[in-house]
Amino acid sequence: MAAELKFITWSLIMLLTITAFYTDHRKMIIPNRLTFGGIIIGLAWHGVSSGWAGLQYALLGMLASMGFMLLIYLCRGVEAGDVKFFAALGAIGGFEIGAAGMFYSLIIAGAAGIILLLHRRLRTGRGKGSGHERVQFPFMYAVLPGMICSFIMLEVPL
Repeated sequence: MAAELKFITWSLIMLLTITAFYTDHRKMIIPNRLTFGGIIIGLAWHGVSSGWAGLQYALLGMLASMGFMLLIYLCRGVEAGDVKFFAALGAIGGFEIGAAGMFYSLIIAGAAGIILLLHRRLRTGRGKGSGHERVQFPFMYAVLPGMICSFIMLEVPL
């Protein structure tokens, strides 16, 4: 991918991510118009800029990213908006960026969950719990830093 295309791709990704973070933080929802808009922009942009190969790239990224997040959704680990967000992310950035974003976001979410669970146990003074305690927070709290890690680890030129 040429440097200009990478810059545009990452600009779109960060705009999508920051907007989703804001709406998830404020309203606990990632709007369909944002996720479906991201999917349409990703498919159209890759289709126009690279023809059929670009459209295939965007479709593969969208379906693969959505598929992996759908598995986590079925285990009740994320909400539907998160699945659609990663579909849009995959359509814009392809599977490499979608997979990297998922990887770092899940690591950060896991660490945050452990910290929140430990904090809860220390605050309540309970030793062992029932083992069925759920720690919930908007997944976008982990996705934004996860995408920043992806940006750094994929060595995106500025």
